[in-house]
Order: sequence, then C-alpha cells, then structure tokens
Amino acid sequence: MKILINGHDLKFFYSIRAELEKNGHVFLEDIWKSHDHHDSTHSLRLIESADTIISEWALGNAIFYAENKKPHQRHIVRFHAQELRTEHCFKINYDNVDRIVFVGPHVMREAIKKFSIPEKKCVLISNYVDFEKFDIEKMGGNEYCLGIIGFSPMSKRLDRLIDVLEILVKKDKRYHIRVKGQMPFSYDWLWARTKERNYYENLFTRINSNPSLRYNVIFDPYGDDVPGWLRYIGFICSPSDSESFHMALAEGMASGAVPLTWKREGVNEIFKSNITFEDPEVIANYIINTNESNEFSRLSRQAKIYIKNNFYKQNVIDSWIDILKPSDDNEEKVLKNSYEKLFVIYGIDRWENFHRKEMLEALAKSVDAGTALFFIEPGNHYITLRDKINIDEDELKNDALCIPRKKGKNIYVSRIINSGYSKNLKENSDFQSLPSIYAEATRKYIKNIFGDNIKIIHWIYKPDQIKNLMQSDKYIYEVYDEYTRDFSTGALLPDVFRSEPAILGGAEKVVFTSNVLFERKRDFSNNPLLMGNGVDFSLFNKYLALDSEKSIAKKGVVSYLGNLSDFFDWELALHIVNSFPELIFNFYGQVEKHRLKNKIDIVESIMKCKNTFFAGRVSRDCGAAAVARSDVLIIPFVVNEAMDAVEPLKLWEYFATGRPVISSYMKSISHLDSRTLSIAHTRSEWIDLLRQHISNREICETRINIAKSKSWENLVRGIIT
Repeated sequence: MKILINGHDLKFFYSIRAELEKNGHVFLEDIWKSHDHHDSTHSLRLIESADTIISEWALGNAIFYAENKKPHQRHIVRFHAQELRTEHCFKINYDNVDRIVFVGPHVMREAIKKFSIPEKKCVLISNYVDFEKFDIEKMGGNEYCLGIIGFSPMSKRLDRLIDVLEILVKKDKRYHIRVKGQMPFSYDWLWARTKERNYYENLFTRINSNPSLRYNVIFDPYGDDVPGWLRYIGFICSPSDSESFHMALAEGMASGAVPLTWKREGVNEIFKSNITFEDPEVIANYIINTNESNEFSRLSRQAKIYIKNNFYKQNVIDSWIDILKPSDDNEEKVLKNSYEKLFVIYGIDRWENFHRKEMLEALAKSVDAGTALFFIEPGNHYITLRDKINIDEDELKNDALCIPRKKGKNIYVSRIINSGYSKNLKENSDFQSLPSIYAEATRKYIKNIFGDNIKIIHWIYKPDQIKNLMQSDKYIYEVYDEYTRDFSTGALLPDVFRSEPAILGGAEKVVFTSNVLFERKRDFSNNPLLMGNGVDFSLFNKYLALDSEKSIAKKGVVSYLGNLSDFFDWELALHIVNSFPELIFNFYGQVEKHRLKNKIDIVESIMKCKNTFFAGRVSRDCGAAAVARSDVLIIPFVVNEAMDAVEPLKLWEYFATGRPVISSYMKSISHLDSRTLSIAHTRSEWIDLLRQHISNREICETRINIAKSKSWENLVRGIIT
C-alpha cells in the first residue's frame, strides 16, 4: 500500500512508519512549512499516487487533504493535543475522514465535544515504547535521583519537583534532580512571552540562591542519549499540568524507574498502575519510605511489566495495520430487536467504579450470543446530576435521548433521565420524553433502545431497589452484604429487616456471596444460589514482583486495599501502626469522612503518622500492583453481626498475590485453613501475627491456587444455568 504521510512535523510518526515499512507499506512524504503553508501543486501531485493518506496533526494539512482526497482513498488523521487550542478542527470535513487516531482518551473526549467529531470515527492507539532499548542495568545510587525529560514550557511544572527536592534534602542530601532537555531561552517563541520568561527566571533564582538546591539540580543537555541517561534515574517524574500521553514517563518506566505522577486529566486512564500525587510533603515521605523498603525494587519491576503489557511495539503496530485496512462503518449492530434476552442491572455506583463490574463482565462473556447486559447507573434528575454530581452534560444528553454507552461486546450503560430536564433539552425535537414514574420510564427506555421483543430479567443489589420494578417483573436479587444491619455497629434496621423476606421470596433467583448470608436467608428464597465472591485473577496476579536473591531485607510493607469507611476498625489500625514504627503501612482506598464524623480525630491521627501513606481511591490496576508489592495484607474490620456475613472481595484479591493475609474475625471466612488465612481476635494477636509474617515474607502457592479457583469466570456459570 502506498501511504501519503503529511504534516509540518513528522518526528512523532517516524518510528511507526519504520515498522509499517517492514510490513511492506511504501511511504510518500508531504512536509508542510507550517500549520497552514505548503506547496499545493506538490501535494496534489502526491495525492494521485496514494492509496491511503495519513495526516499527522489535525491542522491545515488535515483540512486540505479532507477536501482533496479521492473517493477510493482512506484518510486517517492523527490528533495530538495542540489541536485543541486551534480553530483548524472546526474546518475539517469529517465526511472525508475515515478514522481520527488519538493517543489519550481525555484528549479524545475533549476533541469530540469541542469540535463535534463523529465518535464512531475516533479510535485510541497509544504511542509505543521500544522496551528493549530502555531495559538497561541501572547505575548505583539511582534511587536518590529524580529525573524529568523536557521542562519547557512552564506547564511542564519543574517547580513542583523543586518543592519535593527542598523537603528531601533536609532529610538526606543525597537526593538530587536531573533535568534533561533544551533550556527555555533557546526557544524564541517561549522566551518572548513575559509570563513564561518570568517563571523561569524566578525558578533559576530560587535554585541558585538556595545552597541545598544549587548543587542538587543538574541540567543535562538535550540529545538522543535518553536510554543511557535513564540509567542514572531512580524516579521518573511527570509533574505536568497536562499531557496527551507523556512518552518520557513511559520510557522512564520501561527503564525500571519508579513513576511519580501528579494528578491531571487522563493520566490514570493511560498509566493505570501509577499512584497520582498532589502534596509535596506526601510525595517526599513516599519516596523516603519507598527507598527504606523493598518497594523500590518491586515498583521498578512493576513499571516494566506495565509498559511491556500496554505499550509494547508490536501491539501498537498491529492496531495501525488494522485501521489501514478498508472497513465498513455500517458493520455496527443495530440494537433494536437484535437481542432476545436482557439483564437489566441497577447499579449503586457508576460503571467505572462499581465493585461488581468484573463479575458482570465475566457474566457478559458467559451468556449466549442473544443476551445482553444493560447497566443502569444511579440518578435520574438531569440538573442535579449535571450541577451537583458533575456528570458531563453531553453524556447526560445521550442518556436522556436513549443513547447508551457500549462497554463491551454485549454490555450497555446508561441512566434513566426522567426529571429535571434543561430547557434546551426539552426543546430538542429528537428528545424522547419518559414517564415520571421510574419503573415505567425504565420500560419505555428499554423499548426505545432494544425494541419490544426481548425477555427482560431485572437484577437488584439492595432491598430498596425493588421500587424500580413493576409487580410483574422477574428479577434476580444478589445479596452481597447484610443490609438489614448497620455495618459499624451491627444494630438491626427494622424497616429493612421486615421488608426483605418478601423481596427474597419474589425473586426468580437469589445469589448469595457468603455462606453466612446463605444460611440466614435461604429459607425465605425460592431459588437460592451460594456463589461466593470472586476475583479477576489475572489482574491481581500479573503484577506479582518477587524479590531477587540480591534483595536486602529492608522495612516491611503492610497494605490494605478497599474503602475506608465506618466498618473499618480505625482504633485497631492506629494501635497497629503505632506498635510498628519500623514498618510502612499503605492504605489504598477512599476515606469516607462523611461516615466517620465521630471518629475523625482517630482518622486524622493515623493519616499524620510518618509510617503511613493514604493513596485515596485508586484504579484497579493501581490497587492490584500495590497489594502485589506488599509483604503482608490486612483486613482490620469491626466485629459485629453485619460484618460476620461479609466474604470480602479483597480476600481473594489478596490471595492472588500469594502474600500473607491477616483479618479480623468474620464468621463467613472462619472456616479457612489457618495456614492460608490468619484470623486475629485480639489486639495482641494482631501484633503477634504481624510480627510473625513480616519476618517470613513468604509467597504461598496454596493461596494463589485458591484465588485461581475463585475466578469470576468459574463462579458466574451457576447463575446462567
């Protein structure tokens, strides 16, 4: 295939081009003088010889080629991030563009919204990392070196890194920063901007006037010697305000440098295993704790694993080869009357954050081709969702217009908007008005999307969700917690206790996630099924970072993954943390302070301890990587009748790593062999067990095999038979 590549700057595409040439493709080149200036005669002559056109950058070149391409030619545009700040994308004729390629999902979302780009033409293909090129042995002392590649313009935020270094050198003068890239005054356009110039002049003055910084910030020249330079770097830093991808971070991770990523739009979607930071004190403390434990070497190996799994060269090139092939955009399946059976699932959180998501994905893979899952997110008042919950208005409009989001081959996600519409939406002639009664609105919504001839089975998780159903509706009730009791105290909730038996009895099937729940409620259920909880085994096992024989036994790392709410035993956790100042305690999960008002002093006390780190809510990859690099994993829950019935999801996630696990007593897991799960009944038992497991730091194959048997794929088969 003859491919015509065009644009003002093709350096980002050259590596992809080289690989495509190895696959037999031949390239013609049209280099523009700027975003808008080119030799049009030359460009038109090249068009005559091309099979496919690739416009690198969605700028003037994309406008020109969209207007001048031949009907038989495919036109692919690669969109970076700079284009968001120009007007060019408003002028592109998207009817003459086959695909728009983005490297970051956040950039794609903003571009679709700002320029009204047809979403069906958009595709994500990340940059690739030449992994072997960067996988070189590190130099000694790299763990004290923070590196950054490129620090112009000021949005690269070198100042944030200087904030961290100021804290670090007060504790250990070995810490330093290496900055690689051209100096800002070498860019005429940048140095001509007063705000940019003032930023750098102030930054250089700050560095040079502080003896602790002056000799601890090294500026290395720009050059193509990045793999060799990365041998000196222990922590690769990405403090930018915004990035479309950030290749420097990916290359640093490929070298085994530990990533330090500041919070910004889209970063968690590209680098899912990374923790993100904001506070320089927290970052400095994290760096010190990481170096004082074996987490540094484990994080290094996990960084390599992530890059190899997600940005490996051949995977990216395969994606490019696929989109170069002719395609039929009419292939997309029309939803109406295309399925025979539909599970309508009433979520208690957004799809991306829902803790049963992995089970539902496994279920979707297990059902036959004529069955789909429709996941309804909570909330039905348009203005409230837009203004208070901050849901994107374009997403809400699609919800109100009965346009679901596709999240898998047969998984669709939306929410029922049947009140509080904006004035503009009401005036939209395409708007499908829904009834005010939620159950009736749901039926009309399903009919609009999936048609009339479909068998519907509803799926609820909490007793109060029964109000979403009509009396004749068939439903499955999944009981994964004891909702008849208060989690923090175990006290009975009379209204829920009285109403639940009728809900159990009316269900087509009741699915229980623990043996205690099964025994308590089976007699009220017509068709009870003990499924238990499961695990996405491959996710939690793939980040396992075993220590090498050369590893030094440093500070032990104890971790917890999951929500930190009123069922978490904060008093116990504080006691354990204070009893082991020589250990590092990491907590990965959202601290639900709104439910902890009577314990806020204890919560703040433990968060201030120097040997603790609270990451906040993390992605699934980040959580999986975190527990896999720990020495001991803990479940310190309050003990009461409500918690007795819990079979924690995290238990099997922990087991997938093979690491030792210590838990508070819960009746539902008390039958497990003490050689795989240690249950502590008292504070002194917690202390003894933690001391014992930290000393051994074992990996137990039995735990791993148990987790493998608990994979969601195995468990969901019982639901559909």
